[in-house]
Parts: sequence; structure tokens; C-alpha cells
Amino acid sequence: MSKKLILTISASDQTGLLNQVADAVSQAGGNWLESSMSHLAGKFAGIALVEIDPAKQSQLTDSLNALRESGLQILVEQDYDTPADTEQRLLEVEVVAHDRKGIVRELTALLSKLKVNIESLHTNRTVAAMSSEHLFEASAVVGLPVSLDDEDFRKHLETLSDDLMVELFDLDEERSE
Repeated sequence: MSKKLILTISASDQTGLLNQVADAVSQAGGNWLESSMSHLAGKFAGIALVEIDPAKQSQLTDSLNALRESGLQILVEQDYDTPADTEQRLLEVEVVAHDRKGIVRELTALLSKLKVNIESLHTNRTVAAMSSEHLFEASAVVGLPVSLDDEDFRKHLETLSDDLMVELFDLDEERSE
């Protein structure tokens, strides 16, 4: 029986960092299952789910700890709780609005209030082509409670700002096609 580990990785960005982690996992006989990685402001950060034979876990942990000498910070979480399955629908949400301080807090507070689970969230600040104003863009995959329909969800989001534009894509529908 194998064991699953969550690796949280961060470092100043440089070529080959992720390869060092992947090599340590491979050398210990582990399997890289899922990951989400990103480069931001000269830093590299990510999270990965790996599977390992419990007999080789200490070998993997030792190899990952040795990578600290090269500037990598790696947290290995082995006894994590998997959330209880709740009935929800997956939606992709895209939001664009004029940028302002506190917009991420407002968005995440609303999602929390509505019991919407954030599966992934990517935000960006861009410049509008015609006006040169700063725009806030967010793309998220969320778990929407089945008790909340898409149109009500959209209306709640649009209360955040008069200029907020929302697009919703039902990911569960795409999977069933």
C-alpha cells in the first residue's frame, strides 16, 4: 500500500529547481500525481501530491531535506485530512473589474458566505487597452453548492461592483459531453 504526501515548495526562481524535486521523488520510487506551480515576482512556489511506498518515505524525505542547501524550502505533509465529499457542481468563474484595494478580500468573503469552495484561483492586474486603467482579472474553479443556481451566484458576484463582468462555465457539463 502506498502513502500520499503533499509537498509545498518555494524558492527564489532559478532554472532546474523543479527538476531537483522531481528527481528526488523519482529516485525514491515515488509517483508525481498532481501539482500546481507558479512563478511570481522572482519567486517560485508550488504544491504537489506524490505517492510513495511507506518503506521509501524516509529516503524521499532525506533527499528533499538535502535540497534545502540549494535554497529550496520544502514542507512535507504526510497526515493530511481529505475533505468530506459534499454535493457540489464545478464551475469556472472569470471576473474582470476595475482594480482597487480589497477586491480579493471582497471576492473571497462573498464566496465563503455563499459556501462556495475555491478549488483554484488565479488573479492578475492588467492595463485596459483603450483607457490605460488598471483592471483586476480573476479566474477560478469553484465548487458551487447544488442549492445555489448559476444565475443567483452571478447576481451575488455582481453585487461586488457596478463594473464587474462575470462569465461562468459549467465544468460538470463539459465532462459529461
